[in-house]
Amino acid sequence: MTGLARIRKKKAPMTQQERSARSAEKRKAMNEVELRLSVVAGTRALLSELMEWSGIEEQAEAITLAIRNLHGKGRHGALQTLEYQVSIGETDRPEEIRMRARPGTMQAMTELMEWAGISDRGEFVEALIKRLHALGGVGSIPLLSPPRHTYQISENVARKLEREGRKESILIGLDE
Repeated sequence: MTGLARIRKKKAPMTQQERSARSAEKRKAMNEVELRLSVVAGTRALLSELMEWSGIEEQAEAITLAIRNLHGKGRHGALQTLEYQVSIGETDRPEEIRMRARPGTMQAMTELMEWAGISDRGEFVEALIKRLHALGGVGSIPLLSPPRHTYQISENVARKLEREGRKESILIGLDE
């Protein structure tokens, strides 16, 4: 093989249109929906502060975690946490929050909205953000944290691991 044959061809960088098309294909494959939520001025600033408290960099991630974790509390727990109240006189909605959501998040949001008696998505997300912000940095963190999975090793696997560990220690002892 000659030196020239080993040289790899460099791929040309993707154009913005190609990146956008590829991103659109991925979103379509995952059934993501793009949401444009109209909220009252100041809501985005509250969301930014919530994100800072919990170390989250993406708006969509923060909102998705809040929705999924709140939904996980069940109807009673969600309503107790949300304590939804209609804001009188706040009809102007000059800010927009954009995010993409997958079907599971959309289903959870729909159920939470039904439980709280809210029909507008923007109004729901606004109420969610304001309530989480009112809980403060420490109080809002549980709703903005990804769920942690626990792994429990079965007795059979534990015995096998222990047996393998003994074999290994015997082999190490023989090497010395």
